[in-house]
Amino acid sequence: MDIKRTMSSKRTMATKRSMPRLPSGLCRPRLPNDPCRLWLPSGHGAQATRHRRLPNGILNGVKDLVIKVASISLPIFTILAAKFLRELVLEDCSLMHVSLSSGVGVASCNSLGKLSLNKVSLDENMFQTLLNNCPLIVSFIFEYCSGLKKIELLNLQNIKSVSISTRTIFVKIRAPTLDHLSYSGYLSDNLDVECPNLKLLDLSYMWTSGEFLQQLISTFESLNVLKIQYGM
Repeated sequence: MDIKRTMSSKRTMATKRSMPRLPSGLCRPRLPNDPCRLWLPSGHGAQATRHRRLPNGILNGVKDLVIKVASISLPIFTILAAKFLRELVLEDCSLMHVSLSSGVGVASCNSLGKLSLNKVSLDENMFQTLLNNCPLIVSFIFEYCSGLKKIELLNLQNIKSVSISTRTIFVKIRAPTLDHLSYSGYLSDNLDVECPNLKLLDLSYMWTSGEFLQQLISTFESLNVLKIQYGM
């Protein structure tokens, strides 16, 4: 008998027994070290689970969490309270009706290194509360979220990489640790950046001029790479 194979099988069975049962339409990967991926297909499945909540215990030991479910009631502060969470990706979700008072007393998620918001609906208060609860993130991605007129990245102590795709939102960044910034937006006037150690700046789909480019070069003295794609 292969002892190693037997022991591996026992560990797998034990892991399956310890993992919480997921509602129909939600999926968790086979291996406990993989990201916890939650997804919900469109159509009747989405309607059937419109008022479901994430089951208790689903975040136990989870390090990477991807949520792509618009219809699940999202307990964002419970998620941020997870002890070992390294990466959080929210896509096609709404945080508009989440009460900020539910986050009172919740400890900061200091383990989180990467936060990604893609087509998420939220207001400026919720956005700032999210950042305040993730003060040590290294990477931040923001793609076409709605409900905000401006976003400010001001007190992120360890931030190294920021990627922002937007159309009309005003962006203000004050980050001495930032070395990589990607920005996709129409108006250069909507971008206010002070990052003295920035090494790479990637701009796309943006109105530019010779004066604007000269200002960029003089502003970012540490800049090594400047990319301008699909400029207008």
